[in-house]
Amino acid sequence: VSVDFLMPSHLYDKLKVDTFFLSCRLASIVLRQLIFRDNEVVCKIDAKLVWLNGLNKKPTKIPDNIIARFKSLEVV
Repeated sequence: VSVDFLMPSHLYDKLKVDTFFLSCRLASIVLRQLIFRDNEVVCKIDAKLVWLNGLNKKPTKIPDNIIARFKSLEVV
């Protein structure tokens, strides 16, 4: 996870979070989240998510239907 705090925000600020698909590999995806206050980006987060086998807790191939859903979020 990489977090860039660009501006402060405070309790009760109205924030909007946009999430974008950046990339994928066999068992992981990278998402970017931009957090806005009054149309200004206050925080940028890049997060790598790994798909785990529920039985042995090891990374495993992400099912194609799941990748297709994330690709609909892709930044072009």
